[in-house]
Amino acid sequence: MGNVTLLYPEGIQNFPRTYIVGFVLPLTIINTTLAGGVLSFDTNTLQHHWDLPLTAEFAPASSNFYSLDYVFDLATCFHYFLGTPSPSTLNIGLRRLINEGEMRIQVALEFTPDPAQIADLPQISPYWRPYSFYN
Repeated sequence: MGNVTLLYPEGIQNFPRTYIVGFVLPLTIINTTLAGGVLSFDTNTLQHHWDLPLTAEFAPASSNFYSLDYVFDLATCFHYFLGTPSPSTLNIGLRRLINEGEMRIQVALEFTPDPAQIADLPQISPYWRPYSFYN
């Protein structure tokens, strides 16, 4: 069982997967990657590390609707403090970055997002994307 708890300060929002282009993390985070369906990142002090696997259904590009509590597979999400598994709580929510029409899921919602710390999801054909993305 994983040791990460997720909180949703703005509520558990529903959204079409096509509206989400990826993830954004705060200024205090470095080494953000999304590989093999796992979002990984560290604090800038390198004391904390998170591995947050996506659910098998959410990871691939699709036109399905999901809720924020269905993005990560909590049973396999882990946080490490100095290399030792340690319980952790993260706030998540939906965000638009400046100069981006698409939405991103922000992890550690209480901190200022850092446009340099993003991880992009696989995208589907523009046919399924909302018209507002192109205006």
